[in-house]
Amino acid sequence: MELDVAIRSYDESERDVLLSDVMDAFLPYEYDSGEFHDDTFEWEVGNPAPRSNPVVEPDWYEGGLTIRFKYVSRVEQSAETLTSTSESVDVNDGS
Repeated sequence: MELDVAIRSYDESERDVLLSDVMDAFLPYEYDSGEFHDDTFEWEVGNPAPRSNPVVEPDWYEGGLTIRFKYVSRVEQSAETLTSTSESVDVNDGS
């Protein structure tokens, strides 16, 4: 999963505080992904940085950061399903 977090504010310092808060909230999962969810791993929280976006109002301050992690879906199966084999063999004698 890759999340691109964007923060916009009319106040530059408020943007920076909000970006820092988001980073601080997710950074612990880089060290212990199980705290977020047992099926996530390899968390990577990027550094917040200012961004420019010519489409938004010119007096907005925009910044962002990227959060990446992997998610594994667990499936339960019986051992019999995993170890069953087919016993039939077709033989072609060339005739």
